[in-house]
Amino acid sequence: EYGEFIDFIKSMPLSVFQGASDETSGAHQARLDGRLKALGIKVTPVALDAECQFYAIAEQLFRRGAERAAFIRSMATWWLRLNGDFMLPNNTRLDEQVPEGTWDSYVDQIEDGGWGDHV
Repeated sequence: EYGEFIDFIKSMPLSVFQGASDETSGAHQARLDGRLKALGIKVTPVALDAECQFYAIAEQLFRRGAERAAFIRSMATWWLRLNGDFMLPNNTRLDEQVPEGTWDSYVDQIEDGGWGDHV
């Protein structure tokens, strides 16, 4: 079951995650809506807490957000820990996006239940 999730993420083109920095919020929303529709994903309201991002991903992939949010968090932190040197489209490394502290402490904070939305 989890292998399918990893294969799904690996199969997504980088363009799904890229956007123009000068877009208005309306343009951002329109682009997001188009991408979600193309991926067969729908917007589902979730509680705004430190689990929300992971719950939402688990809900879309497994239709069982509450049961799989911890798994999504662990997979995300595993990937982040291994890929801090990942190059972004703006030619910066992923680990350069953390405003304070070290990359490892940032990933530790997410792994320990903190918010994971900065990166």
